[in-house]
Amino acid sequence: MKNCNQKARRHEGKAPVCLRASVPSCLRALLLCASLLLASGCCRCGKKSPPYTGKTEPLETVIENINANNQKLPTLWAHQNYTVILVDPKNNKTHRVDGGGTLLYRRQRDFRLTGTSVAGRIFDIGSNDDRFWVMVLPEVSTLWWGNYRNIGEPCMREIPIRPDMVLGVLGVATLSDNLLKSPMPVMRFNNDEDAYMVTWVVKGVDRLLAVKEVWYDRQTLRPRLVLLYDESGRVALRAYLSRYVQVDLENVAKSDRPWVASNYDLFFPETKTKMTLSLSDVQLEARGFPNDRSFVLRTDDPLKLGVNRVIQIDADCGQ
Repeated sequence: MKNCNQKARRHEGKAPVCLRASVPSCLRALLLCASLLLASGCCRCGKKSPPYTGKTEPLETVIENINANNQKLPTLWAHQNYTVILVDPKNNKTHRVDGGGTLLYRRQRDFRLTGTSVAGRIFDIGSNDDRFWVMVLPEVSTLWWGNYRNIGEPCMREIPIRPDMVLGVLGVATLSDNLLKSPMPVMRFNNDEDAYMVTWVVKGVDRLLAVKEVWYDRQTLRPRLVLLYDESGRVALRAYLSRYVQVDLENVAKSDRPWVASNYDLFFPETKTKMTLSLSDVQLEARGFPNDRSFVLRTDDPLKLGVNRVIQIDADCGQ
């Protein structure tokens, strides 16, 4: 994606050269510019293969094979390197932080992503069955938190990063095989990208609403692109997944070990927050983690957390 945009930018502002050229050369240049601009919106860059027109599988088979991989990942532990660019909604200032940390996951909604640097703790993003939170320590020194029961309600305030959305792009959850259970999956095949595009929809007040879309590579069934939508159909989170690695399992042949993405490129359009994650040393658990204590955070004591302010983003939603 980045290479496509860079190529397109290199051809911006070249009209005077084109006008001095012959008509055929000018047309070729314009076609090249147009193709580069179109490519900048594509999922894959570089030399593209011809559209795939061979055999494809039905949705139930696709889900079955995805679950065959993800069922082997009830938990995850990994080192991670990160870059986070936050835009503080209070003053619109941009804050960039880089460093390392750990990622913890336990099916279905237990999730924790912590970041540190030479200065100490930088951020803490977490989720459990009831609550979710985002804590940013340097400069911002703020904890945002809320209850899952109020997700999507108009009374919710802004939060820099939605933890439930970050959890939603890990690509390790199992999918329901009940194709009529909400959210209901609808699949179409993209010949040009050689990918299954699965969109999950829910029933709204007066129409069906798309809530999530995942592009699965046809050959590997590994997620390449995840899009989460708001109620108006706008992208709330875009994530590119890449560089898949296998997770070692005892007494399991290498060919049967599960795969998980180790590179994540996330963008939240509404808050302009960007996050890139690179995982390493990915395994099911390490030194007894994750466990029950891994997904608990006290939200009522700013002093113990080391932050200056605590914001409950669903405080206006009542009980």
